[in-house]
Amino acid sequence: MGSIGGAELVFVLVLALLLFGPRQLPKIGRTIGKTLGDLRKATTDFKMNLENGRTLYEIPASTYRLLGRNVPVAGGGFLRHSPYWYSSRVIRRMNNNNQPAVVYLHPWEIDSDTPRVKGLTFLQHYRTYGSTSVFYYKLDKLLRDFSFTSISDYLRRFRKKRSIGFHSR
Repeated sequence: MGSIGGAELVFVLVLALLLFGPRQLPKIGRTIGKTLGDLRKATTDFKMNLENGRTLYEIPASTYRLLGRNVPVAGGGFLRHSPYWYSSRVIRRMNNNNQPAVVYLHPWEIDSDTPRVKGLTFLQHYRTYGSTSVFYYKLDKLLRDFSFTSISDYLRRFRKKRSIGFHSR
């Protein structure tokens, strides 16, 4: 997710002061602190121990906060259709905030002989097959501009360090 800058923080604090008054700010601060603590804990709860003794890890797709909404950024149609400058800027911003970007693709997105589904509307056709001609370029540039690791290597590092986040090589 993106980070909040100094100017935004000052704006939020002044707005909170005007809306709630100085007497309510400590209570609001404690509530926010507790919520952030709960969120931090939630980000480490992505491991499930199954009854058969095996472990299942959930690795969430990367999202970026934009205009108050979480927008997927690094996989599938969102990666394919977004301009490279946008994708790379968001991934770099996430990495600068010690967050890994989970970049994924569907196998058919790099298959030059993908079977075409008949009967799709124009929008469905675009969402499924659009931008595949430039996806090779985008993927090649991502591989040159960023360091990547596999999910299995990421999990190995997680088990050693017991923390989630961006781990440089």
